Order: sequence, then structure tokens, then C-alpha cells
Amino acid sequence: MMQGHLQRMDDPAIFDRYQQQFEENPIIRQQIERFGPPVFFEQMGEMEQRMQGIQRQQQELKWQKMQEINQQMFQAPPGQPPPPEMMKRIYTSTTRDASTRDASASTTRYASAARDASTG
Repeated sequence: MMQGHLQRMDDPAIFDRYQQQFEENPIIRQQIERFGPPVFFEQMGEMEQRMQGIQRQQQELKWQKMQEINQQMFQAPPGQPPPPEMMKRIYTSTTRDASTRDASASTTRYASAARDASTG
């Protein structure tokens, strides 16, 4: 089940959180080694490479957006506010990034709760 979830994952921040749990929590690591598929950690290495590619793509898209915004802002006459559609795009992209951070934080909370439950 976990293996299928990891294969569908496409968020490098969430993957990093999972990887930290596997590396920093010996109980989780032991459970995976004991009950998980024999190639689990090998597949984690492959997933890490995939996540690095996704992260590079995301950085490139952010860079392109920033360049586009800069061009639009400097094309406007001095003292004129940016066009409303540009402000809407900026707002949309920043709130989407914030929701990704919130999802990463809740994943960490759930993993911590699961660890506490297994040790308690």
C-alpha cells in the first residue's frame, strides 16, 4: 500500500518529509525492513531522483513566472498600478504554494501522531 502511494507521489516537499521519517525514526525503518518489500529502499532512491527532476521543473516554472511578471511591471508606465489580471495570477500562484506548504505540515503531524501511537 505504501509503495503504491509513493509511486503516485509528485510533491518533492512531501516526499522529503517521508524520507526524513524513514531515516530519522529507527522504528519506522525497522518495520519497513521487516514487513516491506525487499526493494523498498532501492525504490526510494529512484523516487528521490524523480522528485529532484520535478523540483527542477517547478523552479524553472517559478523563474519563468517571475521573469514574466518583471517584464509586465516594467512595461507599465511609471505610477500606474499593475493590471488586475496580473495581480490575480500572482495571488493565485502564492496561495497555491501556501496550500502545498500546509499539506506538507499536516503530513508531518500525521506521521508524528502515528509514531507516538506505535510507541505508546
